[in-house]
Amino acid sequence: MRSFMRFKLVSCFALLGCFVTVVSASAQEVVHALAGKVVAVDTKARTFLLAPDDGTDGRFQLSSTSRTPVDFDKTVKAETTPAASFTKPGSEVVLFYDGYGNQRTALAVQDLGTSPLDKSAGTVARFNRHEHLLTITTNSGATASFHIDDKTVAETSDGVEVGDKFTPAKGRQIRVVAAKSSGVETALFVRSS
Repeated sequence: MRSFMRFKLVSCFALLGCFVTVVSASAQEVVHALAGKVVAVDTKARTFLLAPDDGTDGRFQLSSTSRTPVDFDKTVKAETTPAASFTKPGSEVVLFYDGYGNQRTALAVQDLGTSPLDKSAGTVARFNRHEHLLTITTNSGATASFHIDDKTVAETSDGVEVGDKFTPAKGRQIRVVAAKSSGVETALFVRSS
C-alpha cells in the first residue's frame, strides 16, 4: 500500500513538472515585424512612432529591462539596433516588436538605408525555392519578381523568419519592400497575411 501511494505521489510530481516545463517554454513572446518610416522615438515617454507601409497603427511602447523572454532569430537580431537607441526619424526601417493591439512593444530596428525602395502589394503568383525568386501579381494586375536571400526579413503568422526559410503559398496576400541592386530587385522585407 505504501509503495502504491509513493508511486502515485511521484507520478503526480512528474506530471506537475512536465506542466511547468510546457508553460515556461511557451512563455516566450513571438517577435513580429512591420516596415515603415520612423516618425519619432521618445525615450522619456517610452514611445516609438512609426508610419507603417500598410497603414496600420504605428504606436509602440519602448522595451523595459524586466520583460518576458522573446523568440527572436539570432541572425535577424544581429542586423538590428535596439529601438530605444535608434535616433534617425524619417528613416525607412523594419521595426521588430512583440505583443498585440495596444500592448505592442518596440524591441529593435533594422535601418533599410538610403537607397530608393520599391513597395509592392499583391498575391503570390509563384515561389521558386531553388532560385529564391518570389513572383507576385500586384494589386494593379502587373507581375513583379523579387530575389529572396538570407538577409530578407519575412513576417508570417508565426512571427519573423529569415528569408531563406520563408515559403509563401500561392494565392497568399503579400507586401514586399525591395531595393534594386545590380539590376535585381531584392526583397528586404516581406509580410504575408
